[in-house]
Amino acid sequence: MDKAEYKIKLDQINKLAEAGDFRGAAGVVDSIDWKHVKSVRTLCMVGEIYEANKRYEDSKRILKYAYRRASISKTVLYRLTELDIRTGDYDEAKEYYDEYEELSPNDTARFILKYKLLRAQGAGLDEQIAVLRDYKENEYTERWAYELAKLYKKNGQNDKCVEECDDMILWFSEGKYVTKAMELKMTIRPLTEVQQEKYNNRFKAAKKAAASEIPQDDLNAFDNVEKAV
Repeated sequence: MDKAEYKIKLDQINKLAEAGDFRGAAGVVDSIDWKHVKSVRTLCMVGEIYEANKRYEDSKRILKYAYRRASISKTVLYRLTELDIRTGDYDEAKEYYDEYEELSPNDTARFILKYKLLRAQGAGLDEQIAVLRDYKENEYTERWAYELAKLYKKNGQNDKCVEECDDMILWFSEGKYVTKAMELKMTIRPLTEVQQEKYNNRFKAAKKAAASEIPQDDLNAFDNVEKAV
């Protein structure tokens, strides 16, 4: 395939991927030999297209090409670790994870990657909890705080679970994971009056948040009115 044909196909892939047509994009991807492509960014995109189609082995194959060209790429190491976890290749996942951790010792994402590996391997709950607690000490997010609360309950630590749910409700106030945290807490003990009111009004809060987001067309119209005045 010459450079002109490759560029045409790459443009097709980009357009299909941007449109969310990952199946169509994969069809074009299959027609290209990626062994000699040097762009790590392009190879990562191709890997994501295969992953979106649940073709995990193909995704790994492409990302390994990227790894050979840029073994110090955090993105490539992270994605390869995740793919190995998905496909059950835990020994190789551990190797990529160790490289990632060595390359990014201060990156909080390493905690999540380690947790995913431990969970997939069926590690003890105490070990999984310890990793998410380390993550929480460095970065506090709804998704993983809720995961930590679930682990506490699964481990029979109901008081810790309730405490984690209370912290989430207080800190984040509303949102999908806050609602989940309230529902999780209710399986152990009742919500406080304030929390119950928040839970009862959760759909109203979501509607209000959606209504406050002015569509871009309306913003443009408002700008035009201002200019006219």
